[in-house]
Amino acid sequence: FTSSQIAALLSPVPTFTIVDKTGTPYMVVGEDAKLTAYFFTSYGEADRILKLASDSATNALKELQKEINEKRKLSGQKPLTKEEVKDE
Repeated sequence: FTSSQIAALLSPVPTFTIVDKTGTPYMVVGEDAKLTAYFFTSYGEADRILKLASDSATNALKELQKEINEKRKLSGQKPLTKEEVKDE
């Protein structure tokens, strides 16, 4: 098969990727430090991975806020508010 024949065979297959507000693909840093973008052939799987990624990011941000506030407390500073965390 030529590349144009393969493209013609694959063109009717729905393909989804996860992007940010600007249309930039969601990238994951692999163990080899290479960036990888994921493509899906079903909306359900793309949606499932998006929810997992979103939950993971939310949890990571909560943990980071907790760490920052613990360090601030140990150094005698007041904890950051949610608004201050967003700005930082």
